[in-house]
Parts: sequence; structure tokens; C-alpha cells
Amino acid sequence: MYKKNRKNFIDLCGQWTLLDPVSCKEYPANVPGCNYSDLQNAGVIPDPFVALNEKQTEWVSKQDWVYEKTFDLTREDLFADRIFLNFEKIDTLCDVTLNGEKIASVSNCHIPYSFEVKRFSKEGENKLSLYFHSPVNAVIQKQKRIKCPVNNNGLTGIAHLRKPQCHFGWDWGPVIPVSGIEGDVKLVFSNKGRILQTRVKQTFEDGGVRLRAEIQNEIYGDDTLELYVKLVCPSGETYESAAIAKDKNVVEFFIEKPLLWYANGMTNCHEQPLYTIEKTLLSDDCVLSSSKKQIGLRTITLDRSRDKYGSNFCFYVNGKRVFAKGANWIPTDSYPTRTTKKDIEEYVKIARDSGFNMLRVWGGGGYESEYFYDLCDRYGILVWQDFAFACQAYPFFDDEFLQNVKEEVNHVANRLADRACLALWCGNNEIEAMTAAWAIRRKFVKWTKAFFYDILPVELKKYDDVTPYIEGSPVGTKFLKNVGSDNVGDVHLWAVWHGFQPLAYYKTRNPRFCSEFGFESMPDLKTIAKFASEADFDLSSEVFSSHQKCRGGNEKMKFYIAER
Repeated sequence: MYKKNRKNFIDLCGQWTLLDPVSCKEYPANVPGCNYSDLQNAGVIPDPFVALNEKQTEWVSKQDWVYEKTFDLTREDLFADRIFLNFEKIDTLCDVTLNGEKIASVSNCHIPYSFEVKRFSKEGENKLSLYFHSPVNAVIQKQKRIKCPVNNNGLTGIAHLRKPQCHFGWDWGPVIPVSGIEGDVKLVFSNKGRILQTRVKQTFEDGGVRLRAEIQNEIYGDDTLELYVKLVCPSGETYESAAIAKDKNVVEFFIEKPLLWYANGMTNCHEQPLYTIEKTLLSDDCVLSSSKKQIGLRTITLDRSRDKYGSNFCFYVNGKRVFAKGANWIPTDSYPTRTTKKDIEEYVKIARDSGFNMLRVWGGGGYESEYFYDLCDRYGILVWQDFAFACQAYPFFDDEFLQNVKEEVNHVANRLADRACLALWCGNNEIEAMTAAWAIRRKFVKWTKAFFYDILPVELKKYDDVTPYIEGSPVGTKFLKNVGSDNVGDVHLWAVWHGFQPLAYYKTRNPRFCSEFGFESMPDLKTIAKFASEADFDLSSEVFSSHQKCRGGNEKMKFYIAER
């Protein structure tokens, strides 16, 4: 049994203060959270999901906001070799200050941030402040510098911001561009060294699996530290290794009789076998840093070989063909932190119990929580992961924007590459399919091709050269060629609904892989009663029209009812 280090972090979640820098009014706030939910809880704004309130709350996103918190540090706390301020998720444009000194300005809510703040810290009371710039005003200002083509889903110019694009509205959701601290915040005290990350490579050989774990550490001084690594098998069997800690340690294990991970429905197991790699950094039997990583033993490939019809598009798990059954996963709530772990588990379990074996994390949102991917690992749900680009032209030719995006790609690839559930990287959602809308903007077209066909796959390969990659969805044979064809790649089949084709039309199409299709309907009356009064129970009412985000959606529903 190892001795635990003294207090190694302070949890800064919980009660904060939200400040309006214009009026200087203060409101109680919760972290994780967002400005909309905090203002609603304080009675400043009505529920934007009810009646016509969405319009009444637009002003929130058009001004700046400040989150503040004070915390105490002891003299002993300041003896730590390093003090790190860690943010899981900051959404999005924000200046971070500690005790009046600026630490950083951040601009990507898809990246966690960690700052070394010992020199900014002091004994006694410390004040942490996060100044959030209006995302709407930022878009307007950036659009003046580089004019992006017209956006059909909300405010034109949102492509400038690395924030979920659907926050500005979509054909299924409201305009609620929140700002806030949407993940955990910790002040971490670190001594002598810490474990940074672990990457694992699997090699199937001689009937078993060889695991090669590369563990990156940061060692602060000349002390000799020990790295203890343990592999825990699903059966409870363990493999152990110990070594002198270096900047990078490589540890190998060979599993003679591996329990393989399969997609849901390929075996009778409702949960998949997972192996856990536990790492502990030690100094004289005192724990300095520790972490765990779960992996599933499997191979996943995508067959895109040519045949007499065109090209295949078929996934294989451990060499066995998989008929993909599933759905697109969009953000679960416009208030990002309102969805609980219990909610996520319920949704993923519903997918499993419905016979799904794949979820596509859609590119107009973002990247999901660790818990979501944990559940997909556990329940055998393959994840098709879009990068967070959708339906519009992005200014990849702007050096600042491109560097921001590269950092995002590198982080996301490092974070998810070893996940058992990860089946596919996809560059974007529907950008090629919509390029005709800005065809005369040749610079945008050129850089769209350059990014998704050259830059992104090169960046991705630095961290994941195993998982299949496609440039976008739908994907063709090459840039702007055969995009959306039934004979190659995948298809977004919206001829039914958007194209007014009858339901029987589905029987006339035989795509290789249908990654999107859908049909809108009214929700249950209990749901309707939460946002509308009985007087508004009419498709043509102002309230119903306000909540219908699909252009012509109510008319489409009437058409299909009449068509029956």
C-alpha cells in the first residue's frame, strides 16, 4: 500500500458569482454551468425554451459576462513545486486572470486548458476571474475582417469560432449561444513530477495480443522517481511492471488468451470486456501522480475497396462484417451542463437495447464527455466521430484559425484514439455536399479541399494511424466527385422529408451506407404542454411557428399526413 501525497488539489466547482460588466450587477452562479442557466435561475431571464421567450433572451449572447470565485491557499500549498489551474471546458472566448494578472486568453471550447499558476498565487484569499466575450459580437467583428459565405444555419460567420455551431441555431434547435465554464475546474498541487498521458498500441500475434504502452511523464528535478504500471484483465488477472520514471516510459504486456471486444449484437454479451492500465508515479512509496486507462482488444477496419458497382463501405470488427445500425448523436441540450451522467447512460442504454451498434457524433456539435465514450466502450457501441465542422465554408487560410484548429485536432485525436468504441474519424458534416452554395468563393473551396484531404489527415496520423478516416460525410471518390452516390461512400438520404418524396421512396434506394435520414413529427402532448398553452395548440400559431426550426417543417408534416 502506497502513501498518499498531501492535499493534491482544490475543487473549484460549485458556487461562483456571475457579473454583468455593464451594469455591475452580480448574480449567484454554478460551475459547471452557463450564463443562460445562471440568469434563468436568478430570475433575470425567462425559460428560453417556453413560448416566445427565445427571442426575449437573445440579448444575453450579445454582451460580455464575467465569472468570479475566491479561494484560500495556505503557506504549505505554496510549497508545491508546481500549481496547475485546470479547466475541462471553457465556452469559448475568454480572458483568464488570477489576482488581477492575466494568465491567458482562450478561444476553443473543444480543448481543455491547463495553466501553471504558482507565480500568480498567494497565501490567503485568491481571486479567479474569467471574462467571457460575447460570441455574437465576436462573430460580427471577425466577419468584418474575413467574410465567410452566407450560412444557412444561423448567424453568418460562426465558422470563425471553435464553438458548437448549433449554438447559433440549426434546423432542429434554438439560437442559444451560451458562454460559461462547462466542465470541472481544479487547482492541482504537483511535486517532483506527474504523469501526462498514455498511448497504447495493440499488435495481434501468435494467437494473443501484445500491448505497448507509451507513458509520457514530466519530471521536475533530479530526484529518482519510480513508475509502477499494472494491467488488470477483465478476469481479475494482473500483470505488473516497475521502472525508473523517465520523460517517456515504454511498457509491454503480452496477453496469451485475450478476451476480444465486439460491437453490440455480435456476441451474447450485454457488456464488453475491458482491460485497465493503471499508472502510479512514486517517490519513496509516496504517490505523486496516478491515472487509469481502459482499452478493448479489437481491430476495426473500413472496407472501401472497389467492386463492379462502385466502392464498398463496410465496417469489420475483428475481421467480421458488421451491418451498422444506429443514429446520429447531436448535443443533448442547449444548456450543455444540464444533461447528467444518468441521462447519458439512459440514452446509450436505449441505443444498446434497441439493437443499435453505432452512434455518429455529429459535426455540428462537438466532442462528447469521457463518460459517453466510457459507456460506448462498455456496451459495444461503435462511434463514428465527426470533427466539429458542418455545412459551411471555414477560413482555413487564416493562420490564426488554422493553428487553433490544428491544436484541436491533435488534442481530440490523442484523447480518443485508444478508445475501444472508436470506429471512424470523419472530417466534417455535409461541407462538400454544400460547396456549390459558395462555389464562386474559390479561395474557400480551395482551402476546404486542402484541409480535409491534406492537412487534417496528416495531423491525425501523428496521433492515430490505425482508425479509418474519411474526408467528410457524405463522402465520394475524391473531392466533389460522386458525393452522395448510392454506389460509393455514404449517403444522407433526405429526399423523403426535405424532398417531399413518399415513404415508399426508401424502397427505391440502395445506398452502400446511409449515415443520415429522418422524418419529423410532433412531440407528445405532455412535451408540448411544457412550452405552449392550449390556446397555442395550432401548427399555425406564433408559438408553434417559433419552435419549428426546420424551414417549411409544419407544411411538410401537413403534406405527409394528407399524402397518406
